[in-house]
Amino acid sequence: MDVNDESKAQIHRLKVQTLPVIEVMPVVQTHVAGSDIEMKCHAEGVPKPAVTWKQGGEVLQNSPHTTLYYGGGHIVIHNAQFDADSGTYSC
Repeated sequence: MDVNDESKAQIHRLKVQTLPVIEVMPVVQTHVAGSDIEMKCHAEGVPKPAVTWKQGGEVLQNSPHTTLYYGGGHIVIHNAQFDADSGTYSC
């Protein structure tokens, strides 16, 4: 049996990616000073998007005051203070 380049099988790998879909819950919150604040950011996509939280443009990290869960999709701010924690959060 003769084999030439045209009869060889070729294997191609295809990886399909999707744009991320992000849902933040809830959008507006009001809390009493000293309470814990919980926010969630659900992100879907292929590959799974990494979630980063920001307060006023500054990236939030795990600390005694802030805890990030589930790859960043869930944040808890402990003992919230009016001056330090009021503002706009984004994920």
